[in-house]
Amino acid sequence: MERLLTGKPTASDGSLTAVALAAEAGVHRMALMKRHADLKNTFYERVRTETAQVPESEKKLP
Repeated sequence: MERLLTGKPTASDGSLTAVALAAEAGVHRMALMKRHADLKNTFYERVRTETAQVPESEKKLP
């Protein structure tokens, strides 16, 4: 999470998405979405507050 938020990814493209977060953590995306939903939610909250950006998952909502 820290690597993505500081712009220093090592295992992903650096996008502020759950896919990149899972890659950085070395876990499958579905494991992040189902078993670690709390971490995904924390990540998106930090994206909103620390980067003043809207997470990609929320941009696609109508």
